[in-house]
Amino acid sequence: MSTPDVAPANWYERHVFVVDLVIAIVAFVVLGVTSSAMIVASDAVVFGVLLPLCMCAALVFRRTRTVLFVSLVAAIAIIEMLIYPYGLMTAADLIVLVAVHAAARYGTRWFAYGALAVAIVGAWWATVQWVLFPSYATGYRNEVAQALFVGTALTLVVVGSYVLGRTQLAKVRAIGAQLAGLAERNDLLRHEHEQQLRLATEEERGRIAAETHDILAHSLAIIVAQADGAAMVVAKNPGRAQQAIEQIAETSREALAEVRQKVAALRRGEDPTSDLAPAKSLTDLPALIENVRRAGLTVTLSTHGELDRVAAGPALSAYRIVQEALTNALKHGGPQVNANVEVAREARGLRITVEDDGRGVVHSDGSGSGLAGMRARVEQYGGVLAAGPRVGGGFQVHAMMPLPDAAP
Repeated sequence: MSTPDVAPANWYERHVFVVDLVIAIVAFVVLGVTSSAMIVASDAVVFGVLLPLCMCAALVFRRTRTVLFVSLVAAIAIIEMLIYPYGLMTAADLIVLVAVHAAARYGTRWFAYGALAVAIVGAWWATVQWVLFPSYATGYRNEVAQALFVGTALTLVVVGSYVLGRTQLAKVRAIGAQLAGLAERNDLLRHEHEQQLRLATEEERGRIAAETHDILAHSLAIIVAQADGAAMVVAKNPGRAQQAIEQIAETSREALAEVRQKVAALRRGEDPTSDLAPAKSLTDLPALIENVRRAGLTVTLSTHGELDRVAAGPALSAYRIVQEALTNALKHGGPQVNANVEVAREARGLRITVEDDGRGVVHSDGSGSGLAGMRARVEQYGGVLAAGPRVGGGFQVHAMMPLPDAAP
């Protein structure tokens, strides 16, 4: 199983070769020269001086070329014991423990096992050379217990070096796995954030589209009705045609101002349906009714309850529902249509009813974009909407929206 890479945390880990080179130089000066002086004092040959120095110099490859380093140390130690079978021991032999640690820390599992096995064999081999051979050479035969003690102690030191290296490796792997988990979690959070951002963007686009549709559809329906009326009476009644043209201009200015309000709210980073953005409310219903009346639709309005206390979001949705329903009546109802609008704040919530006696809309099943927009506005606040033909002719829209402060 591969171990996740851990980024170097300090200067020591970022400059591996330089650090190991400095360590090799220090060991070369301290251990190598000391070992060479010991060997020269014991009248050893030139190889006895070169081998400890070479072992110290191999430290430069401790982390960058671990296999090469361990192999060089093992080969030098074996050569040293083969050339001097009667107990050549130097300070540089401590590097064997460093090699075992490096194999366990930086090498593969089986390479570390192999290095450990070779080091243990070498420890007992050295015990035989350092303890038993000199004893037999001098005629003493009672050094077996001492050899067992020395061999066991060296074995424990070798195993300790191995365990230390594997423990450090396990710690590094654990940190790497933790960092990999954090990175994966970060990726998931980033993906979730991007998905939420996309959903919010789509939702915002939907709200903008709904607002623009309601504003423009209503205004254009009135403009078309007024323009048709002006064209019919311009020759017989120029004054009435003039009033229709003025109504067209007023409706156009109102629609343009409302669209500009929404765009300005969006540029400020506000929700066009929020309390911070200027929006229509239920108190604007009389002006809406009057505007539709001037377009040729006979409308009666009845309200019940404290509509001015309805929150801005539900109030805007209710206003747009009434606006869209009257727009549909004006567009599809035919001539001389009568409509009735009732808005009531009840214990269950806000009730909106719009009925007309015209021909009704073409999409009586609720699949039209205007009806779908009304349904979406109601469902946004947990309400329900029913729209369809009336018994006896005409069309009706009924919506019920629960309010946060409504009594149960």
